[in-house]
Amino acid sequence: MRDKKEINVFIASPGDVTKERNIVRTVCEDLNKSALLKPYGILFQATGGEDVFPSPGRPQEIINWLVKECDIFVCIFHKRIGSPTGREESGTLEEFLLAYDSWKSLKKPHIMFYFKEVKIRSKKEREDPQLIKVLDLKDKIEEEKLLLFGEFSTTDEFNEKIRDHLEGWTAENATRWEKIGGKIQETLELDRCFKNYLKSAVKEHRHLPTQGFETNLRIPIELERVYICMKAYIHTRDYDFTLEGRKKMEEKIREDGLSSIDIKAAFKAATRHNVKNMVILGDPGSGKTTLLKHIFVSFADGKGEDVLGLEDTLIPFFAPLREIKDPNKEDFIHFMKRVCKFEEYEISDNAFRSLLSEGRGIVLLDGLDEVANEDIRIKTCKWIDTARQRFALSRFIITSRYAGYLGRSRLVGGVLELSIQHFAPDEVKEFLIKWFESVEVALHPEDNEAKRRKKGRDAALELVDRIQKSQHIQKLAINPLLLQIIALVHRDRGTLPQRRVELYEECTNVLLERWDMAKGLDILVTAREARQILQPLALWLHELDERRSAPLEAIEEVIKDPLEEVGKAYIDPKKLLLNIRDRSGIFMGYSETEYGFTHLSFQEYLSAEQVRNKRLIGLLLSKYGNRWWKEVILLCLGLNNPSIIAEFMEQLIPTEGFKSEISIVIDALRDSIVKTATPFIHAIGNTTLSPEARYNAVWALKEIGGDKVIEALKDAVNNKDQKLALMAFEALESMGKSEGLKKPVTEEIAERFINPIDKSEMVLIPAGTFLYGSREDDPVAHSNEKPQRVIDLPPFYIDIFPVTNRQFCKFLRARKPDKDTLNHWIYLEGRFRRERCRIKEDGENYVVEKGYEKHPVIYVSWFGANAYAKWAGKRLPIEEEWEKAARGRKGWVYPWGDNFNPSLCNSDESGIGGTTEVTKFPKGKSYYGCYDMAGNVLEWTDSWYNEEKNFRVFRGGSWNDEGDDCRCANRFGLSPNVRGNGVGFRCARTLKL
Repeated sequence: MRDKKEINVFIASPGDVTKERNIVRTVCEDLNKSALLKPYGILFQATGGEDVFPSPGRPQEIINWLVKECDIFVCIFHKRIGSPTGREESGTLEEFLLAYDSWKSLKKPHIMFYFKEVKIRSKKEREDPQLIKVLDLKDKIEEEKLLLFGEFSTTDEFNEKIRDHLEGWTAENATRWEKIGGKIQETLELDRCFKNYLKSAVKEHRHLPTQGFETNLRIPIELERVYICMKAYIHTRDYDFTLEGRKKMEEKIREDGLSSIDIKAAFKAATRHNVKNMVILGDPGSGKTTLLKHIFVSFADGKGEDVLGLEDTLIPFFAPLREIKDPNKEDFIHFMKRVCKFEEYEISDNAFRSLLSEGRGIVLLDGLDEVANEDIRIKTCKWIDTARQRFALSRFIITSRYAGYLGRSRLVGGVLELSIQHFAPDEVKEFLIKWFESVEVALHPEDNEAKRRKKGRDAALELVDRIQKSQHIQKLAINPLLLQIIALVHRDRGTLPQRRVELYEECTNVLLERWDMAKGLDILVTAREARQILQPLALWLHELDERRSAPLEAIEEVIKDPLEEVGKAYIDPKKLLLNIRDRSGIFMGYSETEYGFTHLSFQEYLSAEQVRNKRLIGLLLSKYGNRWWKEVILLCLGLNNPSIIAEFMEQLIPTEGFKSEISIVIDALRDSIVKTATPFIHAIGNTTLSPEARYNAVWALKEIGGDKVIEALKDAVNNKDQKLALMAFEALESMGKSEGLKKPVTEEIAERFINPIDKSEMVLIPAGTFLYGSREDDPVAHSNEKPQRVIDLPPFYIDIFPVTNRQFCKFLRARKPDKDTLNHWIYLEGRFRRERCRIKEDGENYVVEKGYEKHPVIYVSWFGANAYAKWAGKRLPIEEEWEKAARGRKGWVYPWGDNFNPSLCNSDESGIGGTTEVTKFPKGKSYYGCYDMAGNVLEWTDSWYNEEKNFRVFRGGSWNDEGDDCRCANRFGLSPNVRGNGVGFRCARTLKL
């Protein structure tokens, strides 16, 4: 060939191998950017018939001219020979014969001939004249044995073949080009060695690990299918990596309005600062290793530029730093050679050294924190720094937990430090959808992929919904490791366990033992032994309210006795604690001297196990009602083998705590496998107990259910305490077991009556207890609704409907307020969007805009509402009365049940955009028959919102509020002077006995 650096590649084929034609072009482009050709300015120029004409059917001679000018002729056939040209049976055949004649005389162009495997499925296909001609041609080419001939079955296989052949041709012919032939030969030889290494290593790093998890799932999950792009903050040296330092850093980020960045943006930021190296830090399970594998696979797949913004020519090397024994006895090159098994791929030390020196490597060093101990970690940091300086043109990425990157265990200069952030809710959702879809498709490769993806997505959304509804699970679902544990438990069981103690147990086992065993790390104690040691430590920490960490020296003293109890007294306490810190995702260093649990949930769970194991019931009783201890109490009562719930309840019932706080008991009974009824049955008949305690016992029995409970409640229906008897009857009624029983009546009180002044219909809300407020673990509820508790109210009446425009007009006509008073009560000029006040002055009279008589009055201040109530012989309800009337005796979230339904009320979701008649949503009324207690208008109450007594409470949500704001327990507070576009009221009346 003549001395030139542009190599013309002509692609000839019929129209049934379009993908393969495109692959040839892509491979040429990739080689042009590769280390094989780019340094020498050599370019492959791919052409074909489509480059000459925008459409087929033009003269073949011009295409033939391109064939004569080409250096490499690539010919591809499958089932078609092509269309006749007038000279030959097809254009492709004519082009080939032209190239072949030239090659026989001039040995140019170099011909690469490929046949795609044909699978004949029918007689018709076998007799296809086009296919017969292709097969005849294939036989003739094979007989020649002079041409580069290849067969392939898949596009991936063709990609690999054409790349190898083009590289080989370049290396062979480079000897004719000036002085670069030897260098290209060396580069090709080197790249072939590393290519074999990448082929093998990518198989190891391409999949998400499931070892270390208790699961039935035994299929590989491709990492790239579930990978969620890492988000991180760039850490500055103004703050250390202790918990306190990280908090200050995050405060600074919030103050400055900085946003997190992904890994591609991080590489760009490093380039801007002229930095090649990074340290990626994060909590246990935050995805540091997964991120390194993502980087590795991206380069191995030739996507470095697209995915990471770096040159595709970089060759990645992945090495876990836990493999290092002594940095003083093994230099960097030999360590990488040993860990990456270079000898298996005939990669010499010099070859690896040369590649790094030329800046063609990206070294991924995983888990600085997993290096054996702090002294070796300090040496390892110096060892890495030396390697970075020696191979300054290549890139180094190092990962570590925060605890392993403190003090002297830190790299020196020239490095960008990133702090990985927890998953946001949308990222949790994205991860789970990808994970479940990938699992479903992998498990059923022969099934319809779209169908399997839908099934996976449905399962993921079900889990997402469960997570969103549980404040406790939300605390755990923050990183890839814990999310995968949750996903595996959900998939194996079909759902997450209702009892979160089971989920915590699985997370604890994985993080204490199986995760590290899967990594091949040294385990000083088993998971069972670690629990026995960490349980008393957790309880010791929790005994002081809000304590999450303690000095290492103090913790060492706490675990000495537990170490002796498990027969491990010979282990140094400090060594064990640091081993657990470095190896598990449960215990961590908050600073160089302060240590504690990674999540409060783990501290609470292990504390609960210790209380249960030691049967410290007295401690639980003394902490009952203390919010810091609520979760420990619930988890402890949810544990079994053995359960302490029966003994605890027996001792709790006589206390003031049981009398005033029943919601913890109800929650505990819901979570516990053991649902003991005996203490509560005894409590009903124990007249030495307060009435409130006996009433709460009925409430607890209703939660337990069962034949024994039903019989006890039937007996209680005849109790002399009429209130207790009524509660027992209502409990049976809610269980569907009241048939044949007569409802106890405390007094003959009308359930409904018409108020004579404003003609409003009012309903009786009977005396008794109800659930008030929201649960601590309700993710939607606001703090001002918590905690949930049982409240006992005397009977009262309340309006079935909000006060209407017609009724308020009657009030104004009767009271004839002056201008200032009128303006103080109602804003007649009020307007918002297309909604406005529908009451107008008409001389000395007041009228309602036609068609809005039965709409609730709006733009009324608290003073206007209160004045109306007094005029009508009624009063405004206190907020507890309003909530009981709204949510009923079952404690529903909404008046109609626990789930929001936009068809049952006038909220923002309905799209109405204004008020509606108060009778419009009969199916959305409350248990007691009250309308519009969710949506339409917010309603003033007689309660103060705050201690300063400058805000009044209003409830219910309006036409302009979303569903979450229409919950019965939702509380709002505003100045009583406010006259809003969605604010109205209803009245209550004290029962006169």
